Formats: sequence, C-alpha cells, structure tokens
Amino acid sequence: MARDWRVESLRLTLFSSENITVSDADWSGITGQQDADTRQKLPGGLRYIGRFAAGQLTVAALGQRLDVVLSWVPSERQAESPSIELPDIGAWEGVRDIFVAATQKWLESLKFPVIRIAFAPILLAETANVVESYGVLKDMLRSVKVDIHGMRELIFRVNWPEKSSTGENLIVNRITNWSAIQLSSALVQMTGAQISTTATTPEKFAARLEIDLNTDQENKVPFGKNSLVAIYNELVAKSSENVVSGERP
Repeated sequence: MARDWRVESLRLTLFSSENITVSDADWSGITGQQDADTRQKLPGGLRYIGRFAAGQLTVAALGQRLDVVLSWVPSERQAESPSIELPDIGAWEGVRDIFVAATQKWLESLKFPVIRIAFAPILLAETANVVESYGVLKDMLRSVKVDIHGMRELIFRVNWPEKSSTGENLIVNRITNWSAIQLSSALVQMTGAQISTTATTPEKFAARLEIDLNTDQENKVPFGKNSLVAIYNELVAKSSENVVSGERP
C-alpha cells in the first residue's frame, strides 16, 4: 500500500582524507543564495544556516567531516498556536528532488578529496492512531513479526550491506530504523512542590523511518568526481526503494 511519506530531515555527509573548510562559495553553490542567515565559528570549523526549500539548511564542516542538513523548523502558525504539527518539510519525492539537485551540482565542483559519503533521510507517515502506525510497520518490515494490537514501543534497526552497483569496489551500508511515534502537548502547572500536567491538544501519530545509507569506512581512495556523483545517486535510489518497498526491497 502506498504511503504518504513526509520529510522530517535530509542529510548528506562527506568524509575526506584531509581537513575540510566551508566558505560562502559552498553555501552559494548549494542554495544559489549570496549569504546565509547565520554564519557561526566552530572549534576547527564553520557552520552556515539559512532558509531553503521550506526548511532550514545547515552546512557545517568539522575536521574531516562535512554535513549538509535540511531540517524542519516550526511555522509561524505553530509558534502562535498550541496545536501540534508533525515536523514535516514536505512530500518525500518533491523535497528529495530539490535537495539532490542542489547538492549534486555542488558535489561536481568540490576541490577536496572525498573517501566516504552518506545519505540519511528521516521520514514520517502520519496515521490516525497507534494501531494504524503499527500497521505501517507490519507492512514495511520483513524481519519482524509485528502484532499491531499487542506490540508497543517497537524500535527496529537493521543493516543489510550490499555491494555497490556503480562498478566501484565498495560496500554500501543499508541501515534503516523503524518506529512509531506519538506527539502531544501539555500544560504543566506547579502548585507548591506538586507538578501536574494536562493534555491541551489532540495527539498526532505517525510511523517513523530513519534511513542511513553510507559507503564503508574501509575505503581510503578518493572518489573521482564522476564516481562520487554516481555513488550519491545510488544511495538516493536505494533510499527510495526502502521508502516504497520497506526494510528489504
């Protein structure tokens, strides 16, 4: 059954054999924007933060690792309202395509060597209740027998490593983490030493899928530009297979 998977966040991570520095050119190369909203110094690195594609984009380098993360930020409506929103940037395919298009052209221009790459989406499929959330897990998992009425607090993480199909001598770690979440807000009141909570909004329910596809850390040989883009596209394609077909496509 097709599910309406929504994006909570997307992450592209690069590892180098050298220390990495990021600059205004990297921010502009990904976003097309001249300046980021925020530019922060880190111990041994820099972080750029700004709005992009209905979310917040962070580009940060620290040592030999660089992360490009598109994440959810509360809307103005959420800030002014007690109602609960799922952390949702938008539909999986649309947000994925915008993120990949922006980062892929930037990958082609990199000057530093890349020896490892990861693509890691976090997705949500909203449901009406807990039982329906477990129904999604039941449909998507093949290694776990899910009892939708009896089970609760199920968290299942697995890695099914595969050989890369790009022709490179690489192993792709195919990690997925599956769970069901329940969100609500509450009013907290303190009377003397006593604390009481009262639910103030209807609860929200969802199945949650965390994907982390990455090349193995044994590789020490820098990827060529064409190989890097091909591997990135492979990781994105495999992620899409998991979204459609579940734990083991």
